[in-house]
Amino acid sequence: MGFSPRFPGRQDFAPLVRAAALLGSTLNSYNSRWAVTVTLPDKVRAAPPTLRPRKGPTPAQPTVAAVIGHFLRSRDMLQLDQSDVDAIGQTIMDGIVADVAAGKNLPPVLVLMTRFATLAKGLWVHRWERGGDGLPLAPLSPKWLARKRRLGKPAAIGQFTGQSLKALKSARVFAKKL
Repeated sequence: MGFSPRFPGRQDFAPLVRAAALLGSTLNSYNSRWAVTVTLPDKVRAAPPTLRPRKGPTPAQPTVAAVIGHFLRSRDMLQLDQSDVDAIGQTIMDGIVADVAAGKNLPPVLVLMTRFATLAKGLWVHRWERGGDGLPLAPLSPKWLARKRRLGKPAAIGQFTGQSLKALKSARVFAKKL
């Protein structure tokens, strides 16, 4: 657990100590007792651009969720390492400190994990917008990179038509007990 309460001033520390213990045990159970479920839209992907006009009808396209699933098998931008979990936990802890200081009760575990899921989604969108943002991802093949450049697309990983990023931004996230 790499987060701690940041106290805004003098107050009764007992609720905050309980909150830190609850949050620590909850986040330590991520991937063992709790998981984040991402529900992507089932919209069929629009055909990607081509260098020359197509002859005949556009080929059948998979759903955006299927494209993201295929992409994540080799370049998982939805992974969370311990530093990610700790940073999300610190953000949640800061919110709990503010709530307890305002006289509110500790939230239930499901609420904590729902906050966690929402913050994780924000991190994933941030990474996707930045082509992985420092994650050790498999590089793009030279052939694919050359095609992207010819089409005037960004060279960053995960950015071609923008449909996957748009789907991730509109995805619903849930905390789920395993």
